Amino acid sequence: MRIVRSISAGVAALALVAAGAGAATAKGNPDICRYDGEGWMEKVDVSGNHQGVQVDAPDGLVIVGYCVKAGSSKGRSGGGQEVNYLDDGVDSLTITHSSGKDVSHYQVLVSEGYVIG
Repeated sequence: MRIVRSISAGVAALALVAAGAGAATAKGNPDICRYDGEGWMEKVDVSGNHQGVQVDAPDGLVIVGYCVKAGSSKGRSGGGQEVNYLDDGVDSLTITHSSGKDVSHYQVLVSEGYVIG
């Protein structure tokens, strides 16, 4: 994985949160990643059993955050959706859920960036 610096990554992330774009809440069911703010890509459903999913940023963009869903937030399964923001943007990422359960779907947040290493 190459580390990339998103252009003003920290400032951009704060601006997204302040503007509500990056911090938008999921629409409808809280167990589903459905963010529609600026920079959020379409939700991707994962078929099969995968505890981690390799994701590459589109050309000219870097991944600065993601939402991942595994299991269910109901009961004691330890699943549900999680949203994570990265300190620095990356051009590729293996998305996992903190519960260790198989990923059922994910959604990434992208920004413009450049490679630093």
